[in-house]
Amino acid sequence: DPLEIIFGKLIARLVMPFLVIALFAPITIFCWAHAAVNTVETSLQATVPDLILAYAVLLLTTLLFSTVGMFMSWHSKRTLFAVMLSYTFNIMGLLIITAIVTLMLATRFTDSSFYLHCPLMWINPAFLMIEALTNADGSNGHLFVVYGLICYVMMILLMLWRMALGFRRFSHDD
Repeated sequence: DPLEIIFGKLIARLVMPFLVIALFAPITIFCWAHAAVNTVETSLQATVPDLILAYAVLLLTTLLFSTVGMFMSWHSKRTLFAVMLSYTFNIMGLLIITAIVTLMLATRFTDSSFYLHCPLMWINPAFLMIEALTNADGSNGHLFVVYGLICYVMMILLMLWRMALGFRRFSHDD
């Protein structure tokens, strides 16, 4: 079944990054608990929902980057081109171009929170992590992080669907 092969390859790509994330989770929880017990009050202190949202961003961004790499590898059939395409999409597309285009659009509007409201920034992983860890005092920052994660899930499912749809089964007779 094409989906079994695709998911097997995706799981193989995700083992090491998820293992690293899992190894650092207890340290993160310990540091957060230590700050909460010692009543360290700063404006940068994260709440439990902030940490859960930050780990959701971390896990889904890892899944998206791995899926993009696998999709580019499937699409280009050449390792060098796949690496170049996946880095270009992940770094240039998701990080840099989204920020530059949003900054250019922000010069046209007088809204001071345009960066937060611009749907283009919902797919910027750095913006999502910052908003996940920032206490949203009355703003919809966490809601926009959820919107971004929904966009990530949709992109992941679209790439997996396209790979499964275009999967060619090779027989030994060919």
